[in-house]
Amino acid sequence: MRLIGSPDPGNPTSATQSELRGWSAERIVELPGYCTDIAAQYSAANIVCLPSYYGEGLPKTLVEAAACGRAVVTTNHPGCRDAIDSDVTGILIPVKNSVALADAL
Repeated sequence: MRLIGSPDPGNPTSATQSELRGWSAERIVELPGYCTDIAAQYSAANIVCLPSYYGEGLPKTLVEAAACGRAVVTTNHPGCRDAIDSDVTGILIPVKNSVALADAL
C-alpha cells in the first residue's frame, strides 16, 4: 500500500511523522511523500482509497481515480459519495468504520 502526501502538522487528526516512520519501518505502507506525478500514481494503483469523515466538498482525488478507471473505496459521506457510482465505480463504507474499510479493500 502507498500513502501519498505528507502530514499536516496543523491538523490534530493528521498522522504524525513519527507514526509514518513506524508504519514504514513495519512495512505496512510505502511512503513516497508529496508527488507531482499523480497520473503515474493512479496508473500504478489498483484501488484508490479516501476514508474521509469531514467535509471534503467534492474530492478531486476520487473523480480523478474514477476517470482513470481505478476502483475507489471511500466513505458514505457528502462529497465523497457524490464522486462515485456506488458498487459500480467504487465502494462506499460507513464513516469511521475500520472493519468495513478493511473488508472493502
